[in-house]
Amino acid sequence: MAKKRAKILETRYFGFIIGLFLAVLFFLLANVVRIPLLSNLELKMLNVHFNFKNVITKTNIQEGVSIETR
Repeated sequence: MAKKRAKILETRYFGFIIGLFLAVLFFLLANVVRIPLLSNLELKMLNVHFNFKNVITKTNIQEGVSIETR
């Protein structure tokens, strides 16, 4: 007779449990645990994002005429 496995260890439920565990872990890291390194990292990433967003490219068509794209 085959061993009966716990229903929670079946593949379709186990993947859900792993996903739920990771979601709770990230929620706790983001909201409960205040690590200065993480907040500094978040601010730096926002700065990089907005610096890339505001890149201006200038193209010279002929002397005295240029197109500026953002």
